[in-house]
Amino acid sequence: VTGVQTCALPIFDTEERFNNIQGTRNQGHPQWTADSFTYKYNSFGFRSREFDLDEMNPVILALGCSHTVGVGVPQHISWPEQFKHQYFSDYNVWNAGLGGAGADTIARLAVNMIPIIKPSIVAIMWPSLFRFETYENGAVFNGAWTMEQDNLQYEDNTAYNNQTKNKTIVQLLQEVYKFKLLSIDWDDTVQKIYNTVSWTKARDGAHFGIEWHQQIAYDFYLQYTNPDDFMLKYTNPKIYWDKYKDQTTK
Repeated sequence: VTGVQTCALPIFDTEERFNNIQGTRNQGHPQWTADSFTYKYNSFGFRSREFDLDEMNPVILALGCSHTVGVGVPQHISWPEQFKHQYFSDYNVWNAGLGGAGADTIARLAVNMIPIIKPSIVAIMWPSLFRFETYENGAVFNGAWTMEQDNLQYEDNTAYNNQTKNKTIVQLLQEVYKFKLLSIDWDDTVQKIYNTVSWTKARDGAHFGIEWHQQIAYDFYLQYTNPDDFMLKYTNPKIYWDKYKDQTTK
């Protein structure tokens, strides 16, 4: 996948940034030190175990942006890893998250990976609505950091239509390859459900910490086990919390 190694790098989580944010409101949780953990990538440039087609265990394919990569937290803390270890211990998780990715990235990776991997579960944390890809000798990720020169792309209808197109592509893949599709929108988690929750921060001070990843892993499991009721979360959070707040994990 062109440009993976560059796009996956944790550019926010550097020792220089760590030192600069100490003592400021952007400081991460006190548990973090500059050498708490390091980043390791597989041969395809993803922060994941090696993608081995000869593995016999069923596969969970996780797709998303830096919040799926787990920038700012150890690899085993990321929501894809916790989703696997907490709820699907006999599965292997392949984390194909990319920092800066948008809906175009998700669909592009899904189209190229799913027919080969044939995963049992595809779990997608859809990135911010206002992200998209362009192509200049490879994929270029665009988002808030390029908004000034790309402002036309940030019309609400344009962004919504682009994400809907990409979601439709994944849904069509699901119809062909019969995997269990789990899908959560990043925008929903920060604007509708958890907008009043003060999560601890990751080491870089820009991403969420351990508790957020635990919650998202649980949310994906909740969707897996309660697909009909899960949407209550997005229409009436009070009903969601009253019904599931005390539910134990398996």
